[in-house]
Amino acid sequence: MHAHLVASARDRSLAERLSVDLDYCDPRLAGLWLWAKSCWFGDGFGKDPPARQIPMLSGGGGTGRGFGQGIHRRDLRYRLDEYLHEVAARLRYVRISCGDWARLVKPSITVQHGLTGVLLDPPYGEGSVSYAHGGTCDTLMLAARDWAIANGSHHHLRIVLCGYDTITMPADWRVRPVKFAGGRRVAPGEARPRERSAAQMRGAAPALLPWYGAGGFTGLWQRR
Repeated sequence: MHAHLVASARDRSLAERLSVDLDYCDPRLAGLWLWAKSCWFGDGFGKDPPARQIPMLSGGGGTGRGFGQGIHRRDLRYRLDEYLHEVAARLRYVRISCGDWARLVKPSITVQHGLTGVLLDPPYGEGSVSYAHGGTCDTLMLAARDWAIANGSHHHLRIVLCGYDTITMPADWRVRPVKFAGGRRVAPGEARPRERSAAQMRGAAPALLPWYGAGGFTGLWQRR
């Protein structure tokens, strides 16, 4: 199945049909992608060449009852239809844009609406993967950091930048380390895919600091 999904991602005609035909969709492919992503364990989902690995089969965090993740989560096992309707209702007035991120942080889209939150979570700057818009991992991370620093004190912006702790931020930014638990076990000598997770961080812009406490952000959207 993973090979089938990777092959579908290579199909340029799929993107072309989606862009020119308002009514075109492929519910079966979308459902397979969602199901497979919820079964996936480790890295490499959707990457070429396709990986051949078993789905997530482990127990539930030591409880002995492993229900899975995503649409296989325990709390969704008997209410998936209801949950999907809740997601649809939540997204009713959400507008989604694809392409160059820099188009979406212009004043006409942010501060001209009033108080605006911006969460920047670009590729973390390791590797030479080329993206359709904006460049490689390194260039995208640097561009996002530069924009965040330049606009961090704007009184109508609340900016958070995610990345590795190797990123140099100004002294007036508050940087907090983020560590994610979990990750698959690796064989001796194998590179640990989660090793870098201990060095991830979230940086809070100066305009956010009055609301930044020991437990995170409080009163984030209040004006002062």
